[in-house]
Parts: sequence; structure tokens; C-alpha cells
Amino acid sequence: MAIRILNRNDWDIIKFGCQKDGLCSKFGITREQFFERRNLLSHPSLKEIGDLILCDIFMVGDILVVVGPINSLKWVRTIVEDCIAHKILPGVRIKFVKEAIMLVVEERRLEALRL
Repeated sequence: MAIRILNRNDWDIIKFGCQKDGLCSKFGITREQFFERRNLLSHPSLKEIGDLILCDIFMVGDILVVVGPINSLKWVRTIVEDCIAHKILPGVRIKFVKEAIMLVVEERRLEALRL
């Protein structure tokens, strides 16, 4: 993991637990709520998110390390905040991201046809 971070310039560390500067302490989420919401960020969800937006996501306890393009880092942070702070299932956000990617691809295709 360290080699991947050193080889790429863009990375983000997301603290989503009850530690200082964590999302739970920021949004006033109790320890019990945290354990319930952390389960939303299960391994298959993180893998699907990483594959979709072309980044690597590593979860260690209550810290996520995201390595990839800067836009991917922003998407992952938004998805994690929604899961932890607002209890939104990651599948909803993944669907939204897929639709946004498809719009960009379609716009690029149309632009290429105009040229």
C-alpha cells in the first residue's frame, strides 16, 4: 500500500470513526450508530466503488486510505460521508456515480462526432 501511495501523487485519508477529526465526532454519531453504519461500508461495496471510479481503497479499522485520481478521491469522500453521517446505502450513490459517468461518456462521444 505504501508503494502505491508513493508512486501516485493523489491520495486521501478519511477518518470516519469517533477519533479526533473523524466523521462520527464531526456529525455527533454515537459509538453504537458508528458500528451499525460502518457495516454499510462492507468489502464488496468498497471494491465496487474502487473498480467503478478507478481508485484503490483500503480500510484499516475506522480509517480509509484512497489512492487514485483527485476526482475519485472526492467521490469516495462523498460516499463515505453519506454512509456514515446520513445512513445512505452506498448502492444508491454507486448508481448515481454510474449515471454521471455514462453522461460524461455520452457527451464525449457526441463531441467526437461533431469534429
